[in-house]
Amino acid sequence: DTSKYTGSIEYHSIDTSTGFWRATGAKSVVGTQNPNTAFDTIIDSGTTIMYAPPAAVEAFYAAIPGS
Repeated sequence: DTSKYTGSIEYHSIDTSTGFWRATGAKSVVGTQNPNTAFDTIIDSGTTIMYAPPAAVEAFYAAIPGS
């Protein structure tokens, strides 16, 4: 549903060898900022939890005003 987002969808290869959907070379985007680039993360579409290196999570939330 393109009314729910702006920009381009990014596609990555997924490593499922550990039983999770693990994306490599991911980046986070907040507005026009890229607080993190080139990190590995686990995608869990059934939760609101962010699984990534602690420093990457901290940088992501630091880029969100008021978070």
